[in-house]
Amino acid sequence: MNRPQILCESLEITELLEKFIEFQTVLTLNDNIKAVAIFYNYYSHEVVLRPLEGYKFDPINEWSISNDAGNINFKAQSLGRVRAHFLKIRLPLKVTIHERRRSYREEFREYPFAVIFNNVQTLTHSLDSILDKALLVNISEYGVFLKSKGRQFQNYNLNDRIIFTSIHDYPIKKKISGQIKYIHRNPKDMIFFIGIEFDHPLEITGLIEYLEEKSGKAKPNLRQEILEELRKSHGKFRSSTPPY
Repeated sequence: MNRPQILCESLEITELLEKFIEFQTVLTLNDNIKAVAIFYNYYSHEVVLRPLEGYKFDPINEWSISNDAGNINFKAQSLGRVRAHFLKIRLPLKVTIHERRRSYREEFREYPFAVIFNNVQTLTHSLDSILDKALLVNISEYGVFLKSKGRQFQNYNLNDRIIFTSIHDYPIKKKISGQIKYIHRNPKDMIFFIGIEFDHPLEITGLIEYLEEKSGKAKPNLRQEILEELRKSHGKFRSSTPPY
């Protein structure tokens, strides 16, 4: 495993907690209690956690907390319970992150890049599902994370087959397909976060260079950076085009 990343700056830790809230990341407290973060107070730097399965938090002064994958860990001081069921904690002073990604991943959360695709499993349900559109959150050679909105996405399920038609007008010369491995639904506003694992590793260098150029944040050495990241994870990078 790579050397862990340590977050000590309050701004970085706050941004991490914001992602926990946005994606409703399941957190494990003291190795056996499941909860999700639902609110962050920017003035008092307090976080409110909602327990899963109706658990009532014990009066413990300090909690050991990790994400469900186990690669993000921190300790947080308890500030008491809210409404008898919810727990309030102070912003942690330090967060340890062990990188578990298999490859370089590029974030495009701040850029409205449209991705067009279809879901084979929903084609028989509605004509609206023949082509769906989402926004690109991030992408690696192994998969893509999307943000979408609309009631048709209620028909999407884990392991559904996805075939991509367009990634912000980037020319797709060979079919790109994959399966849904993660879905988070917010029924209130019909926003969905969908994680898709590609059927085969995708050579993303050209695509990322294209998106970097379109976003205005192009890096002169981006291609070399990506290749170096891939070499670290997989050894010598093969220049041949992988089958799709």
